[in-house]
Amino acid sequence: MKKIDNCENSTVLVALLLAGILLVMGAYRLFSWLCSRGLTDTLTWVLGAAALVLAALGLLLAMQPVTAGAADVKELNLADGYIIIRPNEYVVSGSGLPEPQPAAEKYIISAKGTLDTVYNISIGNSEGAPGIYHVTLKNLHVNCNNGPVLQIYENCTVYLTLEGSSQLNVQNENATAILLHSNSTLNISGGGQLTVNSRGSQVIVGQGDCEINISGEKTAVNVRTAAGSYGRNKQFAIWGSDYPSYDLKVSVTDGAELSAYGGIRCKELKLDDTASLWSQAWADNSDALDCANIEYRSDRGIYLYYYMPIEINMLRSFHVN
Repeated sequence: MKKIDNCENSTVLVALLLAGILLVMGAYRLFSWLCSRGLTDTLTWVLGAAALVLAALGLLLAMQPVTAGAADVKELNLADGYIIIRPNEYVVSGSGLPEPQPAAEKYIISAKGTLDTVYNISIGNSEGAPGIYHVTLKNLHVNCNNGPVLQIYENCTVYLTLEGSSQLNVQNENATAILLHSNSTLNISGGGQLTVNSRGSQVIVGQGDCEINISGEKTAVNVRTAAGSYGRNKQFAIWGSDYPSYDLKVSVTDGAELSAYGGIRCKELKLDDTASLWSQAWADNSDALDCANIEYRSDRGIYLYYYMPIEINMLRSFHVN
């Protein structure tokens, strides 16, 4: 049955559905004929049992297209240990050396209450093997002593769905909260809220050519960096670290919201006329938006407005489309 459950051929699934319907109809006709005979002999009992078998077999076949379309979903608890998701397997490692488990189509990551932990989440292969991952954060509230809380390795595309409200906090002022390696993409959607805080370091860092795309109505991402010790300046909340090009690309579209307390430094920033963006610089000569290219699109003729206090240079863009 495993091969049928994993079948994605629409012709086979339709054939199974039709076969199941025909078997159920045949069983009904046979049962109706037996009732019309009005006899309770051996033939009636035998054919009646055959009708029940046909009906059961028909129902099983008709349900195969439904079970075939069901995704393989694994629910993981961050309190149980480090969550490591690779192309062909996943591991939840709290202590010892747990056996890797076969990869799932989707993962739901949560924890009960507010979790104070050293555990974090890694997605992808450190050797750079490409992969596409579907991960949901479900009301995940974490105070992590180490960082990053979420790490996405090179050549990975992660579709991150927000269910409810999640918060990722990093206590170590030298560690970032979310780290994207080169040529990785983080797509955030789902209509939930994600708050990410870092003490003294950048909140979200993109190394090399990578992307962060936030989309969907009611999808809200709030990132904030705080001042470190010894009078250390506050850092950019979202930062492309590949100096001097800062190749990180950020987009906020389709009704999504992004608030960046600490500012954004990236190569490209893409907005549409449904997005909401708040980027705030700290009063230490940093820029709220330090972007080489800002792209804005409106099919409804809506202009792009921004607010800039005169005493602080908050918007520095070399080219705006």
